[in-house]
Amino acid sequence: DEVAADPQAEARAMFPVVEHPAAGAVKVTGAPVKLSQTPGAIESAAPLLGQHTRQALQTLLSISDQELESLIREGVVKASA
Repeated sequence: DEVAADPQAEARAMFPVVEHPAAGAVKVTGAPVKLSQTPGAIESAAPLLGQHTRQALQTLLSISDQELESLIREGVVKASA
């Protein structure tokens, strides 16, 4: 609590608040290194279970819609709608 409430931590945006689809507003740990040309930022909360499964499997492994639907029906992978 002391670290998160420290004025320096607030000035450096070390604990930004992001919106999570299930949990609402959540305070998370920000980027510890602040570079002037590439500062980095926390833009979203952690994904829900299966939230990016479809995109990842189709993009990285070239799995077709049919193959993916079959894997989901068989319980091999969990993917959200």
